[in-house]
Amino acid sequence: MKEFRGKTAFVTGGASGMGFAMAEAFGREGMNVMLADIEEGALQRAVEALRDKQVRCEGVVADVSSRDSMRNAALETLAKFGKVHVVVNNAGVAVSAPMERLTEEEWRWVLDVNLKGVANGVEIFVPLIDAHGEGGHIVSTASLAGLFTGPGVEPYSATKYAVVGMSEGWRAELKAKNIGVSVLCPALVNTNILDSYRNRPDALGGARPLGDEQRAQIKQMMEQGGMPADVVAMAVLEAVKDDTLYIIPHPEYRAVVEPRLEAIERGFDRAEKSPALNGAPAAPSGSMRGKTVFITGGASGIGLGMAQAFGAEGANVMIADVQADAIPKALELLRAKQIRAEGVQCDVTSRASVRAAALETIAKFGKVHYLCNNAGVAITAPIAEMSEAEWDWQNAVNILGVVHGVETFAPLIAAHGEGGHIVNTASGAGLVSGPQVQYSATKYAVVAMSEGWREQLKDRKIGVSVLCPGYVNTNILASRRNRLADFGGPGQDPAGAGKILAERGIDPLTVGQRVLEGVMADEDYVLTHWEWRENVEKRHRRIRAAFDYWEKSPAINTLPKREPPPIGVLRATQ
Repeated sequence: MKEFRGKTAFVTGGASGMGFAMAEAFGREGMNVMLADIEEGALQRAVEALRDKQVRCEGVVADVSSRDSMRNAALETLAKFGKVHVVVNNAGVAVSAPMERLTEEEWRWVLDVNLKGVANGVEIFVPLIDAHGEGGHIVSTASLAGLFTGPGVEPYSATKYAVVGMSEGWRAELKAKNIGVSVLCPALVNTNILDSYRNRPDALGGARPLGDEQRAQIKQMMEQGGMPADVVAMAVLEAVKDDTLYIIPHPEYRAVVEPRLEAIERGFDRAEKSPALNGAPAAPSGSMRGKTVFITGGASGIGLGMAQAFGAEGANVMIADVQADAIPKALELLRAKQIRAEGVQCDVTSRASVRAAALETIAKFGKVHYLCNNAGVAITAPIAEMSEAEWDWQNAVNILGVVHGVETFAPLIAAHGEGGHIVNTASGAGLVSGPQVQYSATKYAVVAMSEGWREQLKDRKIGVSVLCPGYVNTNILASRRNRLADFGGPGQDPAGAGKILAERGIDPLTVGQRVLEGVMADEDYVLTHWEWRENVEKRHRRIRAAFDYWEKSPAINTLPKREPPPIGVLRATQ
């Protein structure tokens, strides 16, 4: 997008920080600006400040987590300026704490703002940009925590990985509509995001603003180490003009992103040499005899494949599934193979249900050593055709279901001191975004959480692996049959939705045997389809090229050259 004068930009989180700086940068280019923010007083002050700078500006109070609120903001923008050309999904909140201190409300809040807020912006504004035919651009604010993560920031990184994944998918999807897509991945910027609890709604725990002393300490830290927001805004302007996907204002962080990319690539080397994937799984050694594995989504598909693989190795198996009528048949199969197995109905979207299943498992087997967070759903629908309830359902199962499993079982595994392992099922779509953008977003989030938890739990003798399979012969594409009443009730998936998995998918038992290999070898990324390497490495080349691009950026080079951060500052995957 080269011409800005007379066009309109809509900016969320626009009353301060990067949002305000981006609005000012677009305004200097001659654009009309609609600022959207949840803080009415700050919004009014920001609008006045921009008008003082001769920017044609209006403001609208908007809660990005509410689709209705964002629709109202869109209508107000059209009423004021007629059209929208640039949408900046910038509103965000930060949550950081060890897993045992994170509340359900905190998880839901960060998912609502950082993930759903971006989705709402794209779902509502893309049709409006497409309608006028003049083209446009979407900028979504992620973070460098969307390209690598560390322990204790799992909620934040999960959402930021997801925003990166969605942006990659949308870029391919919207190219034909002449709508560019960029994702902003900064490190520390001088903003007030660390005081974001001041805006937490009552339904999710209520506001908890910082005290004066804390605010002063953070302000000092930001002023000393944070990049000025106006420099980031100049970089965003460069990216929109050049139609650049990744905006990386801190290119010196290549030193901590690169080890993660290399670790994923090593995972493909392991997959190519896997005995299970090459038709020669290791003979059972009985090394898990007397130990227990808990598997969600365990009554069919990959979950049942893992149950058979762990059971063949001597483990006790507790299969948990939301589909109660599928459990007896699965138990019959396992017991016929001399596997000691039990079953429990469990809705992973409910923390209480997962805890009840944990207690039943302890009552049956005494201890748990292995946890497989495998339950997942997939909706085959373009974003414009997906209801808000379906968005919430997919997030609740694929993201919060994994959170509930880890938060419930990690302390139980740590307590007996015998060690253990957690396997979280993501997807190859968690390493490279596919056409079902929202599904990819949830799987990018699972990858992020797994990376953070791997570091956080290693001192408790608990390994963490993330499973990223390609096509597997399962019924995941018929997920709507199990949709709960809170999310719209059971539904019908498109006819033939699972045909590609039936025709091209590998056997779930093979995947289960591959997972067993990964657990025994303490692999970080358990991959099953080495032929996906080309697509994943193509993505990695784009990220590496982005670091090259931003090292030469005129905007970034207005600042003194920064030293690379210490390699140990955040997790470098082994």
